Amino acid sequence: MPPSGPGTIYPFADKAQFDATYRAICTYKNMSLDLSHLVLDGTALDLHQLHLLVFKLGGEAKVNDKGLWGDIAQRMGFNDPFSLSTPQRWFTDTNAERPSASSATTATAVASASPSGPLPPTPPSTSSHSATPFTASNTTTNTAAAHLSRVYKLYLTFFDQAIKENIAQNRARAQAAMQVTAAQAQAHAQALATSQAAAAAQAHMTHTLIPSGIPLTSFLTQYVGLQQSYVDGISAQERFMLLEWTQLSEVDLRKKVKGSEAMMAMVGKVRDKLKEMREGTSTGARERPGFTTSVAVGIVLPGMKPMGPPSAPPIGPVPPVPNSSGPPALPAPPGSQTGVRFISSGLKGEPLPPPEPKMGSKASFDVVYKLIHECNITESSLDNTMDSIIVPAEKLPEHHALLDKVSQACAEIDTKLAMIHDVLQEENYIKRMIIIASQIVYQKTLLTKADWERRYVLSVDMLKSMLAEIQYLVGLYNQKIRGLMDAFQSTASQHGHDAAVQQLPSWVQVQLQQQAQQAAIQAPPPLQYTPEEFAAMDPEQRARARQTQRAQEAEAELVKFREGYKKEGPEEVIRWIENRCRPLKNVYEERRSIVRWEDEDGH
Repeated sequence: MPPSGPGTIYPFADKAQFDATYRAICTYKNMSLDLSHLVLDGTALDLHQLHLLVFKLGGEAKVNDKGLWGDIAQRMGFNDPFSLSTPQRWFTDTNAERPSASSATTATAVASASPSGPLPPTPPSTSSHSATPFTASNTTTNTAAAHLSRVYKLYLTFFDQAIKENIAQNRARAQAAMQVTAAQAQAHAQALATSQAAAAAQAHMTHTLIPSGIPLTSFLTQYVGLQQSYVDGISAQERFMLLEWTQLSEVDLRKKVKGSEAMMAMVGKVRDKLKEMREGTSTGARERPGFTTSVAVGIVLPGMKPMGPPSAPPIGPVPPVPNSSGPPALPAPPGSQTGVRFISSGLKGEPLPPPEPKMGSKASFDVVYKLIHECNITESSLDNTMDSIIVPAEKLPEHHALLDKVSQACAEIDTKLAMIHDVLQEENYIKRMIIIASQIVYQKTLLTKADWERRYVLSVDMLKSMLAEIQYLVGLYNQKIRGLMDAFQSTASQHGHDAAVQQLPSWVQVQLQQQAQQAAIQAPPPLQYTPEEFAAMDPEQRARARQTQRAQEAEAELVKFREGYKKEGPEEVIRWIENRCRPLKNVYEERRSIVRWEDEDGH
């Protein structure tokens, strides 16, 4: 089998191809070799045959190491003169050394036809030159082997080396071309993905000035009446500027647009439409359902279900909220209330809500109340302590996205301050979260006010710093919760359930006691309505009444199930804690994924 592997040169099986390549290499290296002297015992040596035989035996180096030149001589017809099967050949060898290839440049030109033709076998030289190193007679196999070795070294070694270099260069070029192609394909794919993501985000992008979460593009085309081609032709920054310029005075606006009447008329149309929509949706309340400050509707934190595409915006202004007059509202079904919100109540000057047993121990609630009173943060105090800033138009999308993200995290933390203190036992963390959440709520409130002179008090860098602090706190909190669960499971498996319960922290013990007390309380009987009461209700009230009855019946069945549950333990409490903390875990996992991406990108 022909040899293979690194450094092995594929032989030229075709003699014409070998001759053409050999001549091309000689021309490239500016070498002129006298092939007429390649004669052994009156027989012209075939370089193609010699090269092919050496290759089949593993190459020149292996032939030299194993001493296989004798085998090659026999295969080329120079047999052992003492062999009984072949006639003896008598010749003499002058053993003169052949000049090197570099000194052979002064030799005669190759006696052949055109350079593209084959290398013809040459007859024995009749020159009277005294140095004919490769003419011999009456040789033995060993002498022929030495002669072939010298011929190969002088006439074919440089050929092999040139072929190796050519193969290496072609391989390097191919690898470089593959790398360039792969890099170009990857760059093209990344550019395509970026453009698609930007187009998708731009399609659902909205602005804090636009109520009801209407996308900015839809607002400009369907509400203001701008041409779709014009809106598509301007950048997202220019669309934001159309909204921001509505807050400028006429003098400042004229300076911005450099006196362009067409641009001033366009901004005026946008301002009038915004005023119309605000008057149609504003009843004096600062925060209204349906008024969003989300920049990108498609922003979804890990673990959250992505929102579907926004529905088509309604034609005309959003209907106002109905008055509070009318039939009394029906009681909400059990379990529909959200957690206690400390910060929102404190900012508005409202009394703080009473402790909720499921959201933390009474001691931690007392700590939270104390810290809120110590901070004494209200809207009036923030009006006096926080200065207004100007957010550049190009920074508005990033600012609004960060504000939404931090606001969502603060809304979850607002209901879990007591529980966070139970787990971490650090007042400084709670105080810092109170300050951050208060400033975030205040910033969101400013964006919903009718007075637009004071709109921004938090910069992009401040929002990034707040988000980093929240993520750090959430990481500590989740680590503590996981450690508590692992320790309980380990102790329960080694020493039993009772021993694991005794080692739980005091705040978990309090949770267990409160759970037992609530289980002992009998659930109130479901509400009963007479046929006359049902007949007096409108269809919507009747549907809500039946929904409330079904919810109360389901709660009664759940109480019966709990009464039949004999084994009491902290598993349900810990599971409940884990479920309540899932939004916090989402923020923490998001931070870990961002750090991992930055490490992979080398930042």
